[in-house]
Amino acid sequence: MLMNTFFSYLVELFFYSNNISADLQSSNTYASSLVSIVVISIGVCFVYYLFFDTARYSGIKAWFLTALITFFITVVVNFSIVSSVFVDLEQFYMQDYMLYALVCGLYAFLFYFLISIIFKRFAKSLSRTPL
Repeated sequence: MLMNTFFSYLVELFFYSNNISADLQSSNTYASSLVSIVVISIGVCFVYYLFFDTARYSGIKAWFLTALITFFITVVVNFSIVSSVFVDLEQFYMQDYMLYALVCGLYAFLFYFLISIIFKRFAKSLSRTPL
């Protein structure tokens, strides 16, 4: 419950909708979205710094591409999470679903950046990426 309230506060800094915000809060969708953001960001970061730890991928382009991949995967996952909740309620607000998913994608991008700072300490060739 605390995680749901915390992430609802973070999301509603950028996006609040009278149509879906109360239903997201009551169905604990914010908590599952936060878990998906954390898992996807850590997973993609882990794959990038473990399997692509070569000089070929040490530039900012490769890092930014994986950050965009994190963003898009998170948007798709959170769009499906929120739309599945509202299909059960028989309500359809596609624009609100997409805006919510985009906000979640922005948080995943930010979290990926923060996790990259930790993971780069354990990499050999990617130790200077992203900064």
